[in-house]
Amino acid sequence: MRFHRPYTSAEIAERLGMRVQGPKDAEITGLNDTHIVSPGEVCFADHPKYLSKALKSEAAAIIVREGLIPVGAFSKIFFTATDPFEAFVQLIRMVQEDARNSGHLGAPPQVHPTARVAEGVYLGKDVTVGPGTVIHPHVVIYDNCHIGAHCVIHSGSIIGADAFYFRRRGNTGFDKFISCGRVILEDHVEVGALCTIDRGVTGDTRLGAHTKLDDQVHIGHDVSVGQRVLMAAQCGIAGFCVLEDDVVLWGQVGVTKEVRIGAGAQVLARSGVMNPLEPGKKYFGNPAVEAFQKHREIILRQRLSEVFKKLGI
Repeated sequence: MRFHRPYTSAEIAERLGMRVQGPKDAEITGLNDTHIVSPGEVCFADHPKYLSKALKSEAAAIIVREGLIPVGAFSKIFFTATDPFEAFVQLIRMVQEDARNSGHLGAPPQVHPTARVAEGVYLGKDVTVGPGTVIHPHVVIYDNCHIGAHCVIHSGSIIGADAFYFRRRGNTGFDKFISCGRVILEDHVEVGALCTIDRGVTGDTRLGAHTKLDDQVHIGHDVSVGQRVLMAAQCGIAGFCVLEDDVVLWGQVGVTKEVRIGAGAQVLARSGVMNPLEPGKKYFGNPAVEAFQKHREIILRQRLSEVFKKLGI
């Protein structure tokens, strides 16, 4: 999430009641998850394992729990808070309110004159719809989503719903993270009926040009889908996955979080992707392995009864 204007580290600390260690006049230009944080941005770390990742990231600043600042020289600014998760959420709220008050958020949807939007479609604020795009009835597009040129979105699909991102609060329930990212559909993307594409937690969920989704496909938050990707019905992609160009997923493929699937890879129906997949190969099974290997396993398994009989087992 890029800020509508830079904030100094001192201003952030003062408005959110945090202490800051480092330059007070440093400019913070955005916020992001540790997976995708960029120079000039702030992330949070409420556990040592996340702090280790944040320290290796390009983040300019980290919100940490009091007493968690590491010993040593680091080129990071540290904000200390009793609850870094809640402080990060408050920062999102603060920036969004400032942006609305200054007119940088909350604009009516912008639909190109050549686009066709059916009756019963809901378009949120700060939505853009490009030329030649067709949106069928009962589609919902949440705030701050961007639909490119010559896209097609079929009935009942939802673009930009909140990320599935919660923190357990003891035995009393969960704290919800505010999803402040976007969904971006590049040109010539087609989304089938009853699909759901979640916005990024703090960044973008992006579908590359000429990508096509069948019906009932779910794309999780912060997923990056390349160009010319095909997904058949009922595929599910978890958060922070990367699907490179020309990937093909057949029906009911599931992909766990933070997995990269290489360019041109094909995953056969009802497979479960647990680990990164190399480019240009065909995969099958749960967990998915190269298809020829899985087919060989199936054939050998079918012959086990003959082997047992010969062995007198």
